[in-house]
Amino acid sequence: MVFRSALVFCLKAEPGIIYKRLSSYNNRPLLSGANSLELITLLLRARESAYNACPFHIDTTGLTPAEVAQNIVRLYKLEKMRESGNDDDN
Repeated sequence: MVFRSALVFCLKAEPGIIYKRLSSYNNRPLLSGANSLELITLLLRARESAYNACPFHIDTTGLTPAEVAQNIVRLYKLEKMRESGNDDDN
């Protein structure tokens, strides 16, 4: 599985937030219909077990892209420290 050789981050948000973020894009064929919010909810449910298998989760609700990136960097550094046996925050 890819989790053994790479750090994988699952970026999460509520269906309504995802819908709002994607509503201005016209290059999302699955979301081009009238029931986009319902489809997002169904897709999240269908993919839930795959998403839950991911070791790192970040709730992006209310975060800017820069804040999400900062969270990823922070988790990356913590994981690298854990792997090296150094549990200090420095």
